Amino acid sequence: LANPLPPRRQSGRPRRRTLAHSVRRCRAMPKKVKVKVKKAKGVKKNQLKGKRRPQDGDAKMDGSGAVEAGGSTSKRETARDLFRRHAAERKKSRAEVAELKKQRMRLPKKGQKDAKKALTQKIKVLQAQLLARHAAEREAAGVR
Repeated sequence: LANPLPPRRQSGRPRRRTLAHSVRRCRAMPKKVKVKVKKAKGVKKNQLKGKRRPQDGDAKMDGSGAVEAGGSTSKRETARDLFRRHAAERKKSRAEVAELKKQRMRLPKKGQKDAKKALTQKIKVLQAQLLARHAAEREAAGVR
C-alpha cells in the first residue's frame, strides 16, 4: 500500500517548498473566461403544443349537451374529454365554494351562527354531490 502522506526526509522533517513549487501552483489556477452561449434556434414552444382549440367550458358545464336524462351521451365522449370536463367542473365548483366561504366570513360572529352553519352545510353538500356525480359518470363510462 502506498503511503498517502508526502515523503519525509530521513531527519523526520518535511521538505521545504521551493519558489518553483509556489510558481507552479499559481499557474495552475486559470483566469475566469466568459463563455458565450448561443440560444438554440428551432421549434417554438407553441408549435410543440399543437393547435389550441378554443374552449367553451361554460357551454359544456351547463349539462345540456354532455349527458342526457337517460345517462348516456349523445355522441360517445372519450375518456380524455370526460376528464377535461370534470376538471373544468371541479374548477367551477372551487370558485363557488370560495364565494360561499367569503359570504360566510362576512357574517358577524354573534347572532348569525345558524346562517354560518347553513353555508358550511351547503359547501359540504356541493362538494359531496360533485364527487359522487363524477364517480358515477366515470363508472358509467368504464373509466378507472
